[in-house]
Amino acid sequence: MLLNSVILILREILEAALLISAMLSLSYYLKTSQYWLKWSIIMGLLGAILYANNITPISNWFEGVGQEVLNASMQYLIYLLLAVFCIWLIKQDTFTPSSLKIITWVMGASISLSMIREFSEILIYLQVFPVDSEQFSAIAIGAFLGAGIGLSIGVIFYHGLNY
Repeated sequence: MLLNSVILILREILEAALLISAMLSLSYYLKTSQYWLKWSIIMGLLGAILYANNITPISNWFEGVGQEVLNASMQYLIYLLLAVFCIWLIKQDTFTPSSLKIITWVMGASISLSMIREFSEILIYLQVFPVDSEQFSAIAIGAFLGAGIGLSIGVIFYHGLNY
């Protein structure tokens, strides 16, 4: 269970950490405020908790495939936001305050959606095991190891982009 937990948590954290690192690095490059990150992380975590706590009714949508449809929709929306973001950056010669505001909103929305998607899966996984079970300590240790590795890779990636 320890290795399964490490791999699952690492996979989920790594996706969000790499996106956050890339967006933070771009925010640093554009010399914009990083205030948007705090709110996008808070909104993402709140959304993940809400999503994970309502997974049973969500799963019953669309004749039993509601979770898959919602996850795919969130992923497509993240890709759409990132595509709009890249096209916007390519077309801009100079960045006005209004264009930077749009860029920060797109970065925040993509990170919030990514966190909702990734962290809800972690919460759903961790909710399966009761705290008093024998496996919970191995799962908790694996979760902390996976989260630590994923966050470390995200920090290394951020510093590699800004070097």
